[in-house]
Amino acid sequence: MLDKVHVFFCCEESYSLFSGEFSKSRFGGAGLQMYLLAEELAKDSTLDVTFVFEKLDVSQLHHNSIKLVSTEAPIRRGLPYISRFINKARRLAPYTADGDKVVLMTMAPNAERLVDLGKEIGAKTILRIASDADNIAPVGCTPQRQEEIMAAISCVDAVVTQTPEQKNALLKANGKESFVIGNGLPTDGAYANRNSRDYILWVSSSQYLKRPGYFLDLARIFPNENFVMLMPPADKLLSAVIRRRAAKIDNLTLIENQITFDESRKIFSKAKLFINTSEVEGFPNTFLQAAGEGVPIVSMSVNPHNVLSEHGIGTCADDNLLEFFELVSEYLKDETEWEEASRAGTGYLKEHGNIGSVAFKYKETINALVR
Repeated sequence: MLDKVHVFFCCEESYSLFSGEFSKSRFGGAGLQMYLLAEELAKDSTLDVTFVFEKLDVSQLHHNSIKLVSTEAPIRRGLPYISRFINKARRLAPYTADGDKVVLMTMAPNAERLVDLGKEIGAKTILRIASDADNIAPVGCTPQRQEEIMAAISCVDAVVTQTPEQKNALLKANGKESFVIGNGLPTDGAYANRNSRDYILWVSSSQYLKRPGYFLDLARIFPNENFVMLMPPADKLLSAVIRRRAAKIDNLTLIENQITFDESRKIFSKAKLFINTSEVEGFPNTFLQAAGEGVPIVSMSVNPHNVLSEHGIGTCADDNLLEFFELVSEYLKDETEWEEASRAGTGYLKEHGNIGSVAFKYKETINALVR
């Protein structure tokens, strides 16, 4: 009988999903995907799943099927910087006695360190690309950030991209092949008709590349519709600007506190449209959340692999602002078009975004590396 494969998930963003303490660590799309994927893979008896945090305390955390460990040295007092000299790999030793090992990480500032950690414990390393900006230098990308991206990608044993476009861009920019595996979510959402929908929804953190100002413009153009903006802070200055502008729009509700995944699902279930105004994304979790709750999607620019029109779950304005406003208007006026997109969305998630199917593809990738 083969030993279990030890799979180490590394993503600081996922911490709050285990702890429920959003003041210490906010979670974004990558953190949510890593958390859901770890939970799903932990159901497999051939895998031993551990979530590793670099600097966050896990002593009070517990999960029924996932081990939790911190590689942060426990020494806080005494000689300055003594914690630097504690071998972090030793903290993982109890979890790596036998069997093959894989470190699964996302693109983050500590990606290179995680690659080194993988080497120390004799593990294969998999880098999961989230945003398109992870393998293509975005506007404003510093030379240091680009060097970090290139170094991490070149050192790992395998890369997972979300879309064929990401795969091609990675190959062109870095000469690196990758496995294409999309995002996944639970598929237990219930369909609700249009009459039970209360507002038009926008969900993202406060980042300039998310272009939240366009959503405020939309709320002004449609004063008879209710708008909900869920925007946990990332950029404090941008949050302040949006907060001041939002306060002057009567039909707009701004929610800035981080909420749980289950709470976000409830918010999606009451939305009549989901709006994306981002300049760049990977494959947004929010697209899957909207589709699963039967919410048609109107996107300003993001349309990975032409998914919105190809599967009838929404539409994209191709970065044309006037077209964007018109597309929103069409969905609000045409109940038949809305109904078709809504029902297509729930079907799409079950067929293409099932977290169980996504986890199976990751297991195939893991086995391809270690067996």
